[in-house]
Amino acid sequence: QLLASVYNPNHADIHVTGGTGTFSHEGVVVGTLSMPDTTARRSAVTDVLVTATFAPDKWEAAGLVAEYYLGNLRFVVDAVGSVEVPLLRGYTFRQEFRDMLINVNRFAENDRHLCLCP
Repeated sequence: QLLASVYNPNHADIHVTGGTGTFSHEGVVVGTLSMPDTTARRSAVTDVLVTATFAPDKWEAAGLVAEYYLGNLRFVVDAVGSVEVPLLRGYTFRQEFRDMLINVNRFAENDRHLCLCP
């Protein structure tokens, strides 16, 4: 599981449902993700545990390990989910996130100063 933070700058709560996505490395899908249904409170940051499953083939896995130890492991995440705004009579729309770059080594030293978790 990975900790993800959802920032909602709006003045209304939103419900996020059906969040799914993929992790890619150099154009090859190496994993999937799923986010539980959650409510992002208005004008707040909400922490969510995202379930990630990685299943690269052996050569891709060797490359991932090498890049991690070299300090430059990066994934591209594509994700989609439904967003509902109860304040607007349940207005719902589909939100897509494409080509989000995740630099894994950026957080290698367990920097959790922005985390609201125990």
